[in-house]
Amino acid sequence: GSYPQYALGELPSEWFICPGGRRAAPGEKLSFERSGFLDLFSGKCAVARSLARRFHVWVLTLDYEHGEDQNLLSSELQEKLMGLIHLRCFLGVGAAPECR
Repeated sequence: GSYPQYALGELPSEWFICPGGRRAAPGEKLSFERSGFLDLFSGKCAVARSLARRFHVWVLTLDYEHGEDQNLLSSELQEKLMGLIHLRCFLGVGAAPECR
């Protein structure tokens, strides 16, 4: 596989919505042959599931509500995500940050 596929495979599988709209199981092997989407501040993942079903692609979903390891304020996580963006892993990126 290519480096982008390897880099995506290093992330926990449960962070992904699979093509078709279901959440990947822990340890599940995913195919990253095609590019997918990055959904930040995903919440209940309604947009991510819709994208996965409509375009039959994976969606990387991140939200602190899903676990502390998904804290987008983490410089380590930001660095990983920017690396994936620079590798052109994503067809598009969306975000729905909480407004106060």
